[in-house]
Amino acid sequence: MYIQVEREERREEEGRRDKFLQKKHTDQVDMRLDALKDPGTRRPPPGSVPPPARPTAADEAAEQAAQLEAASKGFDPGEFQRQQEESLKVQKAMFGGEEVDKTIYNQQVMRDAKKQGLQGNMMMDEGTGRMVIKSEDEMGGSAGRYWWGQNEGEVCIKCRVGANVKKRGVQLVTNSKTVLLRVEGELICEGPLFAPIISDESTFSLEDQFEPAEAAGAVEELSGRLLTVTLTKAEITRGQGHWTSAVQGEAEIKKSTFGPSMVTLSPHNPAEIQEHLAKIK
Repeated sequence: MYIQVEREERREEEGRRDKFLQKKHTDQVDMRLDALKDPGTRRPPPGSVPPPARPTAADEAAEQAAQLEAASKGFDPGEFQRQQEESLKVQKAMFGGEEVDKTIYNQQVMRDAKKQGLQGNMMMDEGTGRMVIKSEDEMGGSAGRYWWGQNEGEVCIKCRVGANVKKRGVQLVTNSKTVLLRVEGELICEGPLFAPIISDESTFSLEDQFEPAEAAGAVEELSGRLLTVTLTKAEITRGQGHWTSAVQGEAEIKKSTFGPSMVTLSPHNPAEIQEHLAKIK
């Protein structure tokens, strides 16, 4: 009887051990399979602590807002202004007041040019050493029946037409390399462009032009209309890289007076810097 009980206990113990080993083997197999899955779908090992959830974009925005609010509470405008003035005094003492004022002015001009999309028309005045932003017309020229101008991304062809001219009287035909412009049957310009354009973005507009009133209280009289054709450059140009004419074969401008190509980049925007470097490689 005793031997039979001992055998049964041994069989039960062996059964428990086999179940334990089988479960351990199953867990190991599951862990190996999980390791092959996407990190986001893996199950944590038994008994492990799950990792904290990643913060969402909303969480990050809320945290940044909280940081800005905390910083603003300790911000003293008066103290900040005092520090700026002290820094300016040190710079003027080291480099001279005129040079520092010129640098500050040039930095503001470069910011304005970037904001207005006129970096391509920005250049240094050799006489004063100050940055200037040229108008679109100053970066172009005259070609008989029309005149033209440009910025870094567009070329504008302009001409004065009669006061009665309507949009249906304007014929504008472009492709990536040529332009044809007629007004009431009169040819304004035709031929190959200086460089390719994005033809689908070609547009024109008509704007009323008035003669100034000669007497006080007099009504201005309509003298005509200004037709402006806008062509989008296929590639951005700046400085001496600008077009020398709108249509090939027409009078050319001297790009040597424009100076080298200049662009303003923010050191806090790595993506913008990488994009610009990729373009000039």
